[in-house]
Amino acid sequence: MGKSMNGPDMVDITAYLVAIDNMNKCSTSLLLLVGGTVLAPSLSVTVCSVSNECGVEGPKWTLGTSYQWPNRESKTFAGSVYRALVEQDKQISSRSMQEELGLT
Repeated sequence: MGKSMNGPDMVDITAYLVAIDNMNKCSTSLLLLVGGTVLAPSLSVTVCSVSNECGVEGPKWTLGTSYQWPNRESKTFAGSVYRALVEQDKQISSRSMQEELGLT
């Protein structure tokens, strides 16, 4: 896989996944679910992050983000995956900020 001149590629996605995990002490996974029809296939791109810290009943937190591909916002599959990672990162950051402020 070569570097795309039009947007993120799988190397960028891998780097982002590692950064999310390292910065937030979590494990992040990508789940791809096939959908649509033979004439109009689609994929559901789901990102799931689970805290490595445990509470009384299991992981301290879990968060997920999902996008359909193809869509109008992402021209490429890698772009759609990257967009899902950006949204996931925003959710984790928001949760972390709320936790620091004592709102959770």
